[in-house]
Amino acid sequence: MYGVWEDANQIDFNALPKQFVLKTNHGCGTVIIVNNKEDLDLQKTRKTLNEWLKLEFGRDTAEPHYLGIKPVIIAEEFLQPNSGELVDYKFFMADGKLQTVLLVSDRVIGESYKLSTYDENWHCVPERLSGTHSKDNVKPLPKPQTFEQMKQISEILSKDFPQVRVDLYEVNGNVYFGELTFTSQGGYMSYFSKEELLRMGRNVTLPKKQMK
Repeated sequence: MYGVWEDANQIDFNALPKQFVLKTNHGCGTVIIVNNKEDLDLQKTRKTLNEWLKLEFGRDTAEPHYLGIKPVIIAEEFLQPNSGELVDYKFFMADGKLQTVLLVSDRVIGESYKLSTYDENWHCVPERLSGTHSKDNVKPLPKPQTFEQMKQISEILSKDFPQVRVDLYEVNGNVYFGELTFTSQGGYMSYFSKEELLRMGRNVTLPKKQMK
């Protein structure tokens, strides 16, 4: 992480490297990928970031927990594998136990992406996806070399939660943490089949409400 700011006007772009990523911490899709700082329109970038900071993400999607987050701007390292693309590995966990791995590849932010699903042994299970996504990657993709480490990390990070999604990346043999997501796609997750949603749901045990 290169820096955290409450206002885009506080950002010293001269102190940032040639490549980096800007994002806000309280929403979805509020990301600017900077491949070359020299090509960045600083005035437009600051305006966009400050507009994002004002968003009350979660109000319209029934995810009120986002409203309690203090909005800030984050600058992070630009992750780039030596070969191939940056793949997003999403581990759906229930009480620290792996339910399914959702892999996001061929991503163009805000435009398109491909999905595939794998079990705990990296067997491709396309039937867990719904509609056209079940045909995105009919052939198994290469197993990440850090897959076992990813599973261990996901188990540790998720053990205190009934349900959570752990997002990880593998870059040049190293594992990078993305985020913890408690309500994927607002809780709908329409990319999963009905059968898969029911299967994962049966494995979630919600805590009993404490009576006062």
